[in-house]
Amino acid sequence: MIEETNQTSIELSDNQGTNRNPDGTWKEGVSGNPAGKPSGIKDFKTLFIEAIKKIAKERHLDPDSVEIDLVVRAIAEARAGNFKYYQDILDRKFGKPQQTLRSEMSGTLKIEKLKDIDESLRKVIE
Repeated sequence: MIEETNQTSIELSDNQGTNRNPDGTWKEGVSGNPAGKPSGIKDFKTLFIEAIKKIAKERHLDPDSVEIDLVVRAIAEARAGNFKYYQDILDRKFGKPQQTLRSEMSGTLKIEKLKDIDESLRKVIE
C-alpha cells in the first residue's frame, strides 16, 4: 500500500526483516545473499582475461596485442554504427557508468509489503 503525505522521505515497514536499515539497505555485516556466489564460478572479467590469453597462446601472440586488436575492432565497429559492440565490452570489463535518476516527488512513499508491490507489478506485466 502506498500512502501520500507531506513528508519527503521513504519509509519501509518493520516487516521487511530485521537485517535491513530503516531505509531498506542491508545492515553493516549482513548480506542479502548469505550463501554467496558458489565457489568456482568466474565473473566475466576473469573469463575475458582467460579468453585473451587462450587466443594469444593459440596464435603465438602477446596477450596485450590481442587485447589491443580487440579494442581496435571495437572502435571500428563503433565508427561503423555498431556502438553496442564497443559498449558491451567496456561495460562488462569495467562496469557500467553510474547513472543518475532524478525524480520530482513530494510526499512519503510508505511501503507496507514489498510482496504486495511485486504481485501488483506482475499483474500489470501479464
